[in-house]
Amino acid sequence: MNQKMIEQQCELDFIKQNLEDVLNASRDKNPMACRFNSEFPCARKVLMVGGIEKMRHFYQQIVVEMGGQFDYNNGNYQGGINKLSDQIARCDIVLCPVDVNSHSACTTVKKYSKKYNKRFYMLNNSGIGTIRRKLQEISKLETMQ
Repeated sequence: MNQKMIEQQCELDFIKQNLEDVLNASRDKNPMACRFNSEFPCARKVLMVGGIEKMRHFYQQIVVEMGGQFDYNNGNYQGGINKLSDQIARCDIVLCPVDVNSHSACTTVKKYSKKYNKRFYMLNNSGIGTIRRKLQEISKLETMQ
């Protein structure tokens, strides 16, 4: 069992380092491209439904670096559907990657986002690059309004 834990820690360290390299490279090219604060008049609360559980910290890091607040729901209805409904009601933007969420979870996100008049985005995948690009796209749309 110890060997398995060591292997998992090594894998996690490897993923973490690669993601940090990607994030640093992105900031080095254009430090302001990753900032909600430079483009949004106020911070946004972003709810991520699903995604890869091990990547939660990195999703949060992207949102926080862009000046937003991060909330997370694993999409498995842990805590009941009311918890997800409450989280959607309290956020500004909902991100829902379809590659890791069930059809039911995606439908529920859509239903409650419409009920509370929240912007929601169904994403093709749960990758860090996809999340970052979508948030940057949202920030550009915000500044054009």
